[in-house]
This record gives sequence, structure tokens and C-alpha cells, in this order.
Amino acid sequence: MVNRNFEGNLDIPLDNQNISPGFMLTKGWAFESGGKDLNIDICIDDSFVTRAHYGLPRYDIFKKFFTNPSYESGFIARIPLRNFDFGNHKLSVYAKDFSNDPFREVSFVKIKKKGNVEANPPLAAGQVGQFRKAGQEYLEICKSMAGLRPNEKILEIGCGMGRFSLAFSRYIDSNGSYDAIDTMPKVIEYCLENISAKFPNFNFQLIDVYNEEYNKQGKFNASEYKFPFESNTFDFVFLYSVFTHLIPKDLTNYLKEISRVLKTGGRCLISYILYNEDRLQMLEKNKYNFPYTHKFDNYRLIDPKKPENAIAYDENFIRQSYKENNLEIQEPIHYISPNKKGERKRQDFIIAYKK
Repeated sequence: MVNRNFEGNLDIPLDNQNISPGFMLTKGWAFESGGKDLNIDICIDDSFVTRAHYGLPRYDIFKKFFTNPSYESGFIARIPLRNFDFGNHKLSVYAKDFSNDPFREVSFVKIKKKGNVEANPPLAAGQVGQFRKAGQEYLEICKSMAGLRPNEKILEIGCGMGRFSLAFSRYIDSNGSYDAIDTMPKVIEYCLENISAKFPNFNFQLIDVYNEEYNKQGKFNASEYKFPFESNTFDFVFLYSVFTHLIPKDLTNYLKEISRVLKTGGRCLISYILYNEDRLQMLEKNKYNFPYTHKFDNYRLIDPKKPENAIAYDENFIRQSYKENNLEIQEPIHYISPNKKGERKRQDFIIAYKK
């Protein structure tokens, strides 16, 4: 038989992942350079459990290899766990074509079956409606103010539990794609299991970036991190409540990376807590609460001992940062007015284009 190059990887579950009782989603990709038809077998503790559904579109893998087999290289399986004891197990994935070649190991991970792992977002019953409403409202902003179209390539930075991606999944069509990254393993696991499993053009990746508030075990500094995407890839990039937790050197690097991965003419929509002199005078005149009382050169903090807990930025600094990164702001900047009590229900946001 002609020798063929084999490629493959397991996306989920992650290594050393805690699994709740019931079912577990397994998702990944595999292909041979000379053909596309493979059997994907899932084993736990070296015993066959199920065969995965193979041939799902994987736009991210196609962008890496640019071959026909890589385009339909995705596989997914729903594994019943009721017959496995609580404790540690080994999950292995094997691929074999329709020749007489032996199975090739795609990957293996360690998993632990536990009885108290939540499979749903940590939301109270009364919060579910708010979760969905917030996602739909933000989608409408992206459509009406940034011209988002259903066939575009989208990147969300800091996806959380997927409140925006769930709304976007009802809008993005098969010609579009949605990539999202976050620093927290639990939320990526949830989005892969509950969103990617239903929408193959929605991809979620864990990034190992340090943050004092959300990922103290992160390996890379946000000020030096390079997003795991090729340059000039996306039509639209958005972030909500991310730059409110990044110090200036981290923020400016993220803006640089946003500009890099955007196509020329692509747009970004980013939320902030912003201030300028007029804004501060208005807040003071109306006796609105603005708790960012600790002043620094280009930003203000609520608590200087925990700078990444909440950060407000000087509008002039943000404008200059956009200019330095070839991003042209679409005027006006959208300041959100406080209510009568001085409370902010949303964040300010800026829409910009890559020149």
C-alpha cells in the first residue's frame, strides 16, 4: 500500500478532565493525505465503546492544511458512561481506513468520572432568560451598528459560557464561521459540548493566558500572547467585558493581535468602561456613582490591589492605541448613560475598521 501521511487530534475531552455521570462528548479530527474515509473508534480503558460520526466540516483544519481530506476531517461521538465506575479512566481514539492497515492512535487522555460535576451553565432558573436576552441584544448591536452578516468569519475573544455564541448560532449560516477563545477550561468544555456539537462551524479553543482574576495558572502573559489564528482571517472580531480586566500593556497587545487577524476592511466591536473630562464632569454634576477613584496615567481602578478586577480607560489613550494599530474608529464612541441611580447596565463600546 502507498504510504500516506496521517494527521489527527482530540479536541475534547481535555486531559485530566472531570466527567459527570451520564454521557460525555468526544470531538476531534483525523485524516490521511491520500483519502478521507476513516473509521474512528472510541475506547475507554482499552475496550471499544462506540464508533464516532466522521466527515464533519472542519474549517480550522482546512485553513491549516488546505487539502480536501482535511476539510471533512471532523468526528464527534456521544459516549454513555453509566457502565463505568467513578474514578480514573483512559479514553483513546483510533482511526483506520478501509484497507488492511492497522488502527492508528489519534490521541488519548485521562478522564475522571465524578458525581458532582455540573453539565449546565451555573445559572439560577431566573437568570436563564437574562442570559439569552443579553446575547440577542448584543447580536442586534453587531448587526445594526457594525453591519454583521450571516456569512462572515467571526472571532469572539473571551466567550465565557456562550451567551453570545448561542444567539449567534441562530444567525450565522453555513457559509460563515464562529471561532471563540477563553482562558477558563470549564467554559470551553461547556461550549464544545453544548454548542459545537450542534453547530460544526462553531469552534472553541482554550488559551493558556495568565490573568490575576480568571486564570492564575496561565502559562503565557497577555502582553506577549499571539492569538492561535492566521493573519487576515476574520471579517469581524468582538470582545465584551474583556478590556475591563486587562492592564494597559495587555490591552495594547490584544489590539495589535486583533488588527493582525482582521482582514482589511474587517471590523471590531469592543466594550470598555471609558472616561474623558466631559464625562467625568457630567458624572460629578449629577452625583452619579463612578467607583474608579484611583487615578493612574491612562486608566483608573476601583482597587489598586486588584487592578484586573475592574479597569476604566482614558478615551484619549484608547484612541491613540487604535491609531497605532491601524484601526480607524467609527464615530461616535458609544457611551452608555447611567440610569437615575447612577448605575450602569452595560458598558461603553467602540466600533472600528482595519485600514
